[in-house]
Amino acid sequence: MASDTAPQIHIALYSSPHAHQYHWAIAVAPTRDLSAPARTYQIRMRGGPWEDGRDIGKLDDVPTFLCCIPLPPLLSDLATAEELIASQPVEQGTTVLLKEQWSCSQWLLRTVEELIAAGCLPDAFHTRHRLWKEMLSTDIIKLGDEATRDASAGSLSNGVRVLSFKQ
Repeated sequence: MASDTAPQIHIALYSSPHAHQYHWAIAVAPTRDLSAPARTYQIRMRGGPWEDGRDIGKLDDVPTFLCCIPLPPLLSDLATAEELIASQPVEQGTTVLLKEQWSCSQWLLRTVEELIAAGCLPDAFHTRHRLWKEMLSTDIIKLGDEATRDASAGSLSNGVRVLSFKQ
């Protein structure tokens, strides 16, 4: 098991006005216990085309922050993983759509797939299964729904709500 001082990559979910829909981002925390500010990577649409959104700060300082979901421990150093995350294009490119249109959730799933392919993360999501993205997306939405429904769901790590995938 990794120590609390090891870096950790999370999926950060933010509330939206629509039921069962969340804004998705990747949060890179320098420590597993979330005691330090995290760097978030995401794509955002603010009335125009999708744009690259990068921030640094405490996750729970953002009013719409709902929860974070830890990804499996890194197999690579943090710098390698973060360089790959930062290099992900905003646009859909040749990525096959899961839904009708490109979104922050699809960008995140593509980025997780790239992290696994590059050996930065273990393949805990069975990416060889043709429906792995749909299954992972469903699991993430269920965790977001749980955090929305129950303010005590999961655990708190230095004030940040953390929910984990069921084993």
